Amino acid sequence: MLEEQLRALLRKTQAVGCERAEIVVDPISGWPVGYAYLDFETEEDAELMVAHRTVDLNALDGEGQTRVRMIMEGPRPEGYDPPKD
Repeated sequence: MLEEQLRALLRKTQAVGCERAEIVVDPISGWPVGYAYLDFETEEDAELMVAHRTVDLNALDGEGQTRVRMIMEGPRPEGYDPPKD
């Protein structure tokens, strides 16, 4: 469900260059903790996503909305190798 909302957010913001998306979950419960990491192909794609600052997504069940806030941490250090699943 959360992955579908994340895809909807990417479509809504027209940020198409997402290379990797990781939804962070609690290691014990398996429930999302409320944030995700997104890596983009270009800085322009990342800036496009962050330019929206706050996006309201409709809940998948049609009741209510989810507010998503964007924060840009900056580019990864050269040679960064993301953890493998």
